[in-house]
Amino acid sequence: MSHFEKDPNDLYDGDEYRRSDGESPSEPEEQSPADEEETPYEEKPYSDRNEGYGYSDPREYSQPQYGKPKKQKNGTSPLLIAFCLVLFIFIGISVGAIFDLGRDTNDPAQTTGSTSDGTSGTGASSSNTSGSTWKPTETAPGTSVVAPNTDQYVSIFREVANKCLKTVVEIYVQTPTGSGAGSGVIYDPNGYIVTNYHVADETCTSITVILYDGTEYQAQYIYGDELADLAVIKIDKTNCDYAVFGDSDHLTYGDMVLAIGNPQGLGLSVTDGIISRPGEAVTIGNATMTLLRTSAAVNSGNSGGGLFNLKGELIGIVNAKLAANTVDNIGYAIPSTTVVKCINDLKDHGYITGRARLGVTVNTKQYQISWVQTLTIIQVAEISENGSAANSDLRVGDILIRYEDQDITSFEILSQQLTKYSVGDTVKLTVLRPTIELTGNNLQQYINTAKEMEIEITFVEFNPNAQ
Repeated sequence: MSHFEKDPNDLYDGDEYRRSDGESPSEPEEQSPADEEETPYEEKPYSDRNEGYGYSDPREYSQPQYGKPKKQKNGTSPLLIAFCLVLFIFIGISVGAIFDLGRDTNDPAQTTGSTSDGTSGTGASSSNTSGSTWKPTETAPGTSVVAPNTDQYVSIFREVANKCLKTVVEIYVQTPTGSGAGSGVIYDPNGYIVTNYHVADETCTSITVILYDGTEYQAQYIYGDELADLAVIKIDKTNCDYAVFGDSDHLTYGDMVLAIGNPQGLGLSVTDGIISRPGEAVTIGNATMTLLRTSAAVNSGNSGGGLFNLKGELIGIVNAKLAANTVDNIGYAIPSTTVVKCINDLKDHGYITGRARLGVTVNTKQYQISWVQTLTIIQVAEISENGSAANSDLRVGDILIRYEDQDITSFEILSQQLTKYSVGDTVKLTVLRPTIELTGNNLQQYINTAKEMEIEITFVEFNPNAQ
């Protein structure tokens, strides 16, 4: 038992320990008649006085109770004095032995060392008798820097990150309505950069590009597509470090990736993650897109940045994240196969091929039919002669009310539905064909008398820029 502990069955009674069960741990010392009468006060167990080595449990703490001393006999017996001295010496030796036995022999403070004269001693009690400054006999152990981790994946991540960082740029734009920050990826050594259309478009009055090494350039907008959310800009520089496109069609769940961009406009940085879902239909603005979902952290400013595989290939252009207080690490990127097709289509045709287009011009009209109700009408104003609608029964003046099973209440909804289809697909369009002319006060009759019709339209390749 440590000297900090006490047996709960032991009680300290004057000069001896007495067990609470009545047994004494040792035979009591024979006391003289004078000692029996010498009772100045009664001491409670474990007093807080500084005499001896009494360690008090706070829950059993009590102050000494003092009483009126009895009248002593005249004179002091020499035998009594000698007995008391022997008794005090014996108690001191016993307590000291208990104290030493209670020490932990493995305590670092008690480590044996050598003194200056060659003799052994303990670190806690050795001293220098020469009067010079005391020095420890043993120093603390040394330490060292852990060697770099040579794990295969750590090495690959480091290599890919440092290689791909040189191909990603910071983008800062000025527009008539404000300013913004984003990212881009150099895909051609002659300074061509792919980014998001919502980062840099034809309305920008200034586009500033900062390379990995801090060099700053002014960029020119080349072309882009709003529904694809892709744009190409160019800086006046040759021999650029550039990214190589990988094949996103072969990505699967769990593939490891790195996202590199300019989050919050704070400069280029790298985050890692996996492909959480290789293909997901996501509606952003007026377009429904098939995107890569990743767990790599992306933030505002990452838009236009690169998503790279562990070969260092560009397999996506980051363009969105799911933003909510309860959502973490759900980011999206445009697949590289989509990016390559869009870049090539814009270069070769000036528009994105294969996209479903009605080939019509529509007008959006709103009518106040009551204090609390507004009627919105999407009405065909013009039909292009080479468009998909030209080969159908659709007519100018028809009111579009339903696209497949989706009610059309705005032009944005119509645009979203079109992005779900491609050239060659056939869809069903429900319209109202008016039978009377609309005047200033016959709106309700104009709608009620219109004939509802279902029209099938097969999408054909159509150049929206053709006049």
